[in-house]
Amino acid sequence: MSAASRGPPPASTTRARRCPATAPLDKYAVRGGGGFNHRVGLYDGLLVKDNHIAGQPLRDLAAYLAPIVARSRAEEISRFVEVEVDTLDQLREVLKVDGIDVILLDNMDCPRMEQAVALRDKAGKRGKVALRHPAASRSKTVRSIALTGVDRIAVGCHHPLSAGAGHQPRSRRIGCCSDL
Repeated sequence: MSAASRGPPPASTTRARRCPATAPLDKYAVRGGGGFNHRVGLYDGLLVKDNHIAGQPLRDLAAYLAPIVARSRAEEISRFVEVEVDTLDQLREVLKVDGIDVILLDNMDCPRMEQAVALRDKAGKRGKVALRHPAASRSKTVRSIALTGVDRIAVGCHHPLSAGAGHQPRSRRIGCCSDL
């Protein structure tokens, strides 16, 4: 499948976890470059991390998440809801839950991210649930990540002050993105 058939290019987003001293500059730089701020901070949405769901049997994952998402939506209908998954099996289960805005694809290489996009689309959730690559991507790796079809890519170190302040984005090596 070509990248052109997948829709618009992914949006560049800031990460919630940044160096506090440079966070305003990071946010400004992303907006100035045509991206958007994924979240303002860790306080303004619900993030169900992979370690929160790690103890749940796979067959019970959707049943575990559904009331959490429903309660969050009942408290604040516009609250941003994101769930982090480590595997495609977890993704399949999470896609069964309504009310999730973004699924963060943690520790997935590019071939797995392409499979994740296909699973989301097959589940009829394209345009309803965004898929996000979580690592602070650098310009050399963004293209290969974007070609997977994910909707959002977190970026870091947008301006010279970030490097000067000693801010280094946390990132892991991704199979098709060896220069992360």
